[in-house]
Order: sequence, then structure tokens, then C-alpha cells
Amino acid sequence: MKKVICISTLCLVVFQYMTFKLCSQDLDPVTVSFDESRQALPDLSGMHANPDRQFQAFEGAQRLAEAGAGYLAARIVASLTIGKVHPDVRDAATECLEAWDLSVDAIRSRTPGEIQQQVNEHFHSRGDHGATAWHLRNLVQLNLLEQARSVMMRAFEEKGPDALHALEGILPGKTLDELHPLSPGDETFSTVLTRGLEAAHKGFLFARRLPSLRQVDREAWEMARFLLHHEKEEDHDMDAQPYHQWVERGRHEEEDTREDRASRDEMATHAVQRILTLSSEQHHEAAELLANVITHVAPDSMASRAVSGILPTLQRHAPEMVLDARRSNMRPTHGNTFFEPGKVRVYELELSDASIQQLHENPKQYVRGTFREGSDIYAEVGIRLKGGWGSFRMLDGESKAAFTIKFNGFVPGQRFHGLRRIVLNNGVQDPSYMREAVAYSVFRDAGIAAPRVAHAMVSVNDIPYGLYIQVEAVTKDYLKGWFGNASGNLYEGPGDVMEWRHLDLDTNQDKGDRKDLRDLARAIEDANDEDPWQELTHRVSFDDFSRFLALEQFMNHWDGYTQVNNYRIYSHPVTRKFHFMPHGADQVFEGLEHSLFRPQGGVLGRALLLTESGESTYRKVAKQLLEGAWNETVILQRVALFYARLRPYVAANRGKGHHSLEAFDHTVQEMIQFISMRRHVLERQLERGEGSSWREGRDHEDELHFLWD
Repeated sequence: MKKVICISTLCLVVFQYMTFKLCSQDLDPVTVSFDESRQALPDLSGMHANPDRQFQAFEGAQRLAEAGAGYLAARIVASLTIGKVHPDVRDAATECLEAWDLSVDAIRSRTPGEIQQQVNEHFHSRGDHGATAWHLRNLVQLNLLEQARSVMMRAFEEKGPDALHALEGILPGKTLDELHPLSPGDETFSTVLTRGLEAAHKGFLFARRLPSLRQVDREAWEMARFLLHHEKEEDHDMDAQPYHQWVERGRHEEEDTREDRASRDEMATHAVQRILTLSSEQHHEAAELLANVITHVAPDSMASRAVSGILPTLQRHAPEMVLDARRSNMRPTHGNTFFEPGKVRVYELELSDASIQQLHENPKQYVRGTFREGSDIYAEVGIRLKGGWGSFRMLDGESKAAFTIKFNGFVPGQRFHGLRRIVLNNGVQDPSYMREAVAYSVFRDAGIAAPRVAHAMVSVNDIPYGLYIQVEAVTKDYLKGWFGNASGNLYEGPGDVMEWRHLDLDTNQDKGDRKDLRDLARAIEDANDEDPWQELTHRVSFDDFSRFLALEQFMNHWDGYTQVNNYRIYSHPVTRKFHFMPHGADQVFEGLEHSLFRPQGGVLGRALLLTESGESTYRKVAKQLLEGAWNETVILQRVALFYARLRPYVAANRGKGHHSLEAFDHTVQEMIQFISMRRHVLERQLERGEGSSWREGRDHEDELHFLWD
């Protein structure tokens, strides 16, 4: 049985998650040091004396690239071109980098996004099957099976039997064998295809949960993995190239031809006994997972009949999602109907030459314009450009500018669907167009004030600008809906709270009173080194801040308060406490391996993570979030909703600065992987801790650990 070596946490996680679709090999993780900085490459010194492991690492990197983890794959391949590496491995790795049009220097100097796109383009250039496969994989994993079936039927109409290549690695091997001799017009074909898609989705769900089973009971995990991959392994041996057949069989003849190797039904019988043991030890969720695996892979077996009587009891112990009770009492009232799930809206902006010139001279100053939605016309609205470093674009006729529309800017009382102001983000840093929408929904589930999100197609002076992300504006209506009182000061990054003189003041600008923020800064200066929260809880909503910061790390919102850049804080005039709110979350759900305890740029973040009382609360809150708001099923349902709604607009390829359909599909796949597997990384990291002075900033990256030792 062949084994693939996993080079980093993401490699391991992606393989666990994609194994049942991409390959039949088992995983044998090997601890390898991995530096997160872009300049350093993975340290493969642990396998320099073993050419076989080097070859396996190279094959593993190629599979990672095929699975969408092109950035990490490129770094692994680059590391195999230098150092003490077998010449054949070095040559193969060098040829691979050349095929991807990358070099070691480029991988060290370019951004992860640029490298990811470069590798993705290589696979896209190999033909339409790859693009269709990515679309199908997203549909299957998001349980959009009827759409997946329709995509495949259209592909068969256009390409004939060759369309089956797009399903390789997605459907079970036996399903593909059944489909090959059938005609797409046959009723049997549709039945087999539907059954295969359902099985593929169930396989994804099992793969998503397997790491948690390993953490509870390794023996049960091995049984589940064997059962899920048993038939896949047989298919792989039959379909292998002649070279691999005689080389691999010769190399592993003793292992593969053992007469006492368990059959699927025998292993299922052993698994029933393991289920009873897990149940007696109160590991009901693990027992339920193993039982469901048995009924999935061997539905007609005696083992399946045996566990069918156990499952109802196990399911009664399944944990339920617990949302913060305040969520229902802290929801804005304006625009509720507008932000309900629905169609992508269509907006037209009209700006005179004089207004455009004014925006060139002062992009953040409101100018007069006209806003249209269908037959509804809003005259004399205020329009300005928005965005920060990385997302700001000028209205120059070539770029995709982002806008803030203030309906009462020049006409007092004018509103749009009850809204005073709307924000239209250009999405230039988010090929999925949905990261903010999904991220903010999780914050709201946890009781943290976060904007709602819609989408719109926008044109300016009859010129299509394409798909926009409409983020709810943080107005006084918004603040009143969440906090019951909108008279307090609202501040916005960049900058830390200690920079109270320079932080942007978004409300009450006519008063210019920053006493609340100044008092917070002084309280931080005077706080006790060992337990600063004795004083700070009088100034900051400790519970809210703990959940806010934990969720930033859950989603890897590296550009938020963690980096004292994109965030907002509201000074509640009644409680006199500050509440933190997420902002600018358009680069989340990537970087699966990043630490829950990453170094914090903000002084309050350090006070939370690097003090005994703060860290204790942080760990408790993180565990509560894993049991409540961080519900993968719910989050992926939201991804599915946006994916189905937005993909036709991305495919239409209209407007300026649009992302390719390939980039859209790959980014959504990255989100699915992150959301599906992030829990297992976080649970592992919660077992560890670190300490230092909370007053001192730290600029080094945490050591990357494997999900499992």
C-alpha cells in the first residue's frame, strides 16, 4: 500500500480531506519543520537521506497543486530543487517549476496569491475538463447536487463520453465504471450519476470529520479510513499504468498480497465492536461517525444491520449549535427586507464631468450624482470613492472604483429601502465576492455587531463596472439596532487604541470629543502588568472583545485588529464600554495553518493572549465558539447559497477589474477546505500555549506545528 508524506499542516489536512476523491494512498505524516515566512522554504532535512521519501514528497506536492493548494505545493517543489536532494528528484522538481513558469526566487519574493494564481493557470491551461472539474467539485461539496447533475449532462451533450474525465477524482471509481458504457440519454445513466454524486457528497462529509475521530480514537480512525478507501484502492490498482503496476507490486508485494488482509465486511464487523466501546466511554459523536461510515460503504452487510439499532441512541447525544442569545435582540431594523437572501440587484450611477473631476481632486469628498434601480430614480445623492491600500481604485474609466452612496447627502431625509447610505465594495481582493458576507454572518451568530451583505451589478454612465459587494453601512441606524443607543463615538482603524488622537472618528465629528478613547489609553498605561483586565473590564466589553478576537483568528482575519488595521470600535454611551466590530474582512478563510495564538499587533490583543487571566478566558471562549457559532454545516450552506447565486454573474465576464471564473472557483474551493478543516487545527492549537509580556509587540511568526504528531 503506497504512502504519501505530508509536508505541512495544510498538506496533511488537504490530503485527509481530498483523499477519497484524489487518490487511494494512505497518509503517513512525517514531522517537518516549516517556516511561515515567505523568504524561507520548507525544511526537508529529515528526508535528505531517503530518496523514496523525496519522490513521495514531490508526488504529494503535485496532488496538493491539483487540489487547489498551489502556493504550498510550489514552496515544497522549490525546496526539492535545492539542498541535498537526489538528482532525479531535483530534475523532476525543476521541470515542474518550469511548467508552472516559476522559479525559487519568484516563490520567495512573490505574494501567496500571485503564486497560487500562477499554478492554477497551469492546470486551467490543460483544458476545459479541469475547469469543469473544479466547478463540479464545488457543487458536490456544497451539496448542490441537482446543479452538478445538470452541469454534467450539458458537458455530455457538448463533449460526449470525454466529459467523464471531469468526474475523475470526484465520483467513486465504481460509479465511473458503471457510467462508461451508458449513454447520457439512458434513464439508467441519470440514476447512476445521481447516486454517484450523492455518494461523493457523503464521502466529503465523512472526510471532513475523520480528523476529529483520530483525535478521539486512533483505532476507530484507522477503521473508518480503511472502509472509506477500500474500494478506491482496488480501483487504483486496476487503473494504474503498467510501469506502476509491476514496480509498485514488486516493491510492496509482501504487504499487498497478504492472505490475512481484512476484507471490507470483516473490518466493518470489527468496527461494530469499536462503536460499542466508544459509546460505553461516552464518545458518542465518534461512535456515530464510525457507524455512519459502515452504513455508507456496506449498507447490505450484517455490520450495517447491527449498527442501525445503535444509531438512534448515538444521534440523541449529537451536539447542537448554540447561538448567542443576544443575537435576536441586537439586529438592525432598517433594511431587514433588503438584506434578506435574494437576487443580485442592478444599479446605475450617473455622474457629470464636473463631479468626476471633483472625485479626481478629492476622492473621499461626496459629489452630486444620480442613482437608479430599475424605474426608481434617486436624484442629488452623494457619491464618493472608497477603499484603502490594496482596494482603492480611481474613477479613471479603466479601473473598478468602489463607492459609498449617501442618499441624504444633499436631500435631507432621502433613503433607499430605508437605508441612509450604502457601500459598494469592488472585490478586487476577493475573487469569491463572498468572503465578507460569510465572515460577518459568523460574527453575528456569535452576537458580535457585523454588517449584512448583498450583491449588485453596477454601471457608471452606462459603462458596465461588474459585480459589487454591497456591505451594510455602519450608520446611526445600524448602531441603534445593535446597541440601542447611537449617540456614542464610533472609531475606525488603522492604528491602535493607544493612538487615540489619530484614530478616525466616524460619528460626532462636529464635537470632536475623544475623551472616551483617551481614558481607555490611560487605563491601559496604568493597568496591572499581571492582570490588566481588573481595570480594563470597566473600559472594554471583555466578553465581546474575547469573542471578536477569537473569531478573527478562527477565520484568519490577519488584516483586522490583529494587525490594527481594519476594525471599528464603538463607545457605548450608557455602559461606557468599548465594543469591537469586524471590518474589511475580504481576505479571510485562507491560511489554514495560522495560529489561534498568533502575535498580536494590538495592545488589547496582547493583554488577552499573554496574560494568565486573559488567556484563560480566551481559551474558554474559543471552545464555546467551536460548540456554537463555528458550525461548519451552517457556514457551508451560506457558501453554497452565494456560490449558486453569484457564479452566473462571474461567468458573464462583464465589467471592469473582474476576476476570472477559474479564480472564483478556486477561491471558493479554498474557502470550503478552510471552513471544513479549520476546527481540527484550532482544537490542536488549544492544547498549546505561549507566554511573554503583553506590553511588548512581537513580529515573529509562530512555529508551525503538525495537526498530529
